[in-house]
Amino acid sequence: MRVVLDSKGKTPERAHVLDGTAPTLIVTSEDSNRTFPRAEVLRCGKDQVDLVLLLEQLSSRGIKMVLVEGGSTVIWSFLRDGLADELRVFISSRVLGGQSAPTVAGGLGVSFVEDSIPLRLERSERLGDGILLEYTVVR
Repeated sequence: MRVVLDSKGKTPERAHVLDGTAPTLIVTSEDSNRTFPRAEVLRCGKDQVDLVLLLEQLSSRGIKMVLVEGGSTVIWSFLRDGLADELRVFISSRVLGGQSAPTVAGGLGVSFVEDSIPLRLERSERLGDGILLEYTVVR
């Protein structure tokens, strides 16, 4: 099942994820009243998607594992809330740079090193001119 986190319900009608080729769940906040003809909608959380509640809902449907492919804000949210077991990072052989370049984990981050999220490097693999790093979250 494809699950799209879309707090404000802004997924375009013609987005590939809405092509009907796989069951799709669009998860919005309660503030959104948007519907999607080719997807089920789950309203989960007041201003933004409540990830803990979402995972509980998915578990009640028999979904026990999720692959989160998201931007830095989504990745940070899963890490911050202790909801991630693994983190896989691909480092490309291209430098994008700039102050607005995306980072692995966005959001507010932490102010002190002791508040950081510890990871253990489990594996690295060269992919073309880049490298894939696979970490587990240390609890």
